[in-house]
Amino acid sequence: MNWSQRYATRNIPAHCVFCGGVNHLLRTAKNWSEELRDVTGLPRPSVRTTPYEQEFFNVRKRVPIPWATSPQHAEYGEADQNLPFPDSEKQQRAITEGVCPNCGEGFEKGEAAQRWIRKTKKGIEPSGGKADNYPLHTECMRQARIFCPHLVDSPEERFESGPHEKLRVNAMQEGSPAL
Repeated sequence: MNWSQRYATRNIPAHCVFCGGVNHLLRTAKNWSEELRDVTGLPRPSVRTTPYEQEFFNVRKRVPIPWATSPQHAEYGEADQNLPFPDSEKQQRAITEGVCPNCGEGFEKGEAAQRWIRKTKKGIEPSGGKADNYPLHTECMRQARIFCPHLVDSPEERFESGPHEKLRVNAMQEGSPAL
C-alpha cells in the first residue's frame, strides 16, 4: 500500500485496488435519518447522544443504531432521547427470517455467530427487544459489546459462539420475553 496515498483524501482512488469494488477506506457511518431506516450492513447509521444520556445510560458520544431498532419511539412517533428502541416489525423479521438484528443481513450456511444468553441463575432476563438473544455476526456482536449499555458489562459466560443455525435454535428454545 502506498502510505502517502493512504492518508491523503484527494489521492484515494474511487475503487479498491485489490477487488475493484467500492473503496473500503471510504466506508464511514452516516447520521441516522428516516431515509436510512431500512439500510442494511455495516457501518450502521449513528446518532449523537447528550451528556445526560452518556452519564445516565452509560453510552458513548455517538451510538450506532442497529437495524432492528430505531431512535424513534414507536408509540409516540417522535425521537426519544436518541437511543435505539426495538422496531417490532424488524425484530420479528430477524426471528422468522434469521437475519442479523444488528446489520439486517443474512448468514451463510454454517457461518460463525455469537449471541447473548438471557438465561441466568435467577431465570430468564427480560430485555427491550424480542430478538435480543438471537445470533449476530461476529463483527456485529463485537460492536454491540462496545456500544450497547446492556452488553458492555455482561460477563463472558453470558455469550455463546457457534454456527448460526445452532445458536438460532438455542435462542428459540430460550424464548424471547421482552419488557
